[in-house]
Amino acid sequence: MLFRKSRGTEASPTVVLTNDFIGSANAQAWDGSSYVTTGFFGFKVDGAVTTGSVPTALTIYTGSSVGAGRAERMVISSSGIVTIKNLVATYTNGSAYVCVNNSGQIYASETACP
Repeated sequence: MLFRKSRGTEASPTVVLTNDFIGSANAQAWDGSSYVTTGFFGFKVDGAVTTGSVPTALTIYTGSSVGAGRAERMVISSSGIVTIKNLVATYTNGSAYVCVNNSGQIYASETACP
């Protein structure tokens, strides 16, 4: 697979900008009347672009349909930080530990992982 993205025209490309999607792979399923894109992973510019350097994040979207039913769930930034979105809960100190249980499930906990 090769994804290629620029701004401008094919004859005169210009530099990509922060938050530009530069490629994605989509999953589509037949719902009885049409194919619906329910999830995808993609690559998004997540920093200032300079000659020889395009900071790129890997993003994962899942859901049940286009629009409100599909959302960004996880991001691995160009600096290697992994962000899991929408962990259900409100934490009194404003942050949480990210834990993995014996079944391999990732969850958030306000106290240190067991």
